[in-house]
Amino acid sequence: MPKHPPFTAHIVKGSGKGSAQGFPTVNLDLTDIPADIGEGIYAGRVAVEGKIFPAAIHYGARPVHGLPKSFEAHLLEVSGISYQVLGTVTVELVERLREVKNFESEEELKEQIGRDIDRTKEVLNTSC
Repeated sequence: MPKHPPFTAHIVKGSGKGSAQGFPTVNLDLTDIPADIGEGIYAGRVAVEGKIFPAAIHYGARPVHGLPKSFEAHLLEVSGISYQVLGTVTVELVERLREVKNFESEEELKEQIGRDIDRTKEVLNTSC
């Protein structure tokens, strides 16, 4: 898949499920997501408040929670920002890691998110 150019999107309030599992996310307005981006889990970077953060990114439905499509980024090297920030961010998708899939339990999902974060660190060559 060819690399997609960075894009800007508005932050919206999320469901709170990520934070509840220990993986808070910045949630983005789906109308700002370019139509040619496929659903999936990505390693990427998110620029917010003038800082660039490595991020594990989810784009698609959230079947474990029975929730509709979202675009959300878990920032890995968070310091000096609040997940309550409103405004816009710029997103760079570096590599698609896998498809969105369902899991038998929230615990299985949490374990997979941990693996996705480890893979994101490898792809982005960061030790955060």
